[in-house]
Parts: sequence; structure tokens; C-alpha cells
Amino acid sequence: MNYQINPLQPKDWSQVRSIYTESISTAVSTFDTEPPNWQDWDSSRLSNCRFVAREGEKIYGWASLSPASST
Repeated sequence: MNYQINPLQPKDWSQVRSIYTESISTAVSTFDTEPPNWQDWDSSRLSNCRFVAREGEKIYGWASLSPASST
């Protein structure tokens, strides 16, 4: 496979949300019990630190950073 790392775009959200939903079932990578909607997720992540690993149009993983505080 030949993955590319690209900035996460709003159009990627459906695939990112699907991966996020899978991670909820493990209870290892998040304390969330339900996947967020785009607006909630978007407002809680740093806009310049969101990436996806993709091959073509298929997204295989993602990463983002959240601020530790609002100050």
C-alpha cells in the first residue's frame, strides 16, 4: 500500500467519524461513548493539526491535536 498523509478536510469527516466510532468500542483511545458531530469535533480540535492517512479516496487513519486549555 502507498499511503499519503494529507490535511484532514471537512469532506473526510464521514470516514474519520466511522474510524472514531470503531475506536469508541475499544474504550482505549477515547472516553467518549458516542461519536461527535462535525461541528463539535471541529470546534474542539486545532485546525492546523489534523491529518489523515489515505490511499486514493480511502482513509485508513487520522490524527489531530486538541488544546490542553483555553488560555
